[in-house]
Amino acid sequence: MVLDDRLVISDKAEVDRLLDKEPGLAVLVDEAIAQLINFIPDAHLRLEFLTDPDYEDGEQLFLGVSTRLQDDQALEALHRFDQEWWVNHVHRAHGLLCIDLSNE
Repeated sequence: MVLDDRLVISDKAEVDRLLDKEPGLAVLVDEAIAQLINFIPDAHLRLEFLTDPDYEDGEQLFLGVSTRLQDDQALEALHRFDQEWWVNHVHRAHGLLCIDLSNE
């Protein structure tokens, strides 16, 4: 996994457990990070483990993107990422990865 000063991992033990359980997810997260940095060069990323208590297997990772871009510019950059890359790869996540802007 790409580890540099742009990426912070919260709940590292849980993130690692899910990535070990779903090895293809680790590859996808790496690729998504590289693509996000192409679309949002000043991106800072936070990878978090989330659970949904309403579902027994409701685990997923959230890749939050923060930037100094103005809100409309950040939304446009994320939309370009979605349309030009994520839409072609989201099926590989099997519902286990959500990528969105964050306020951090």
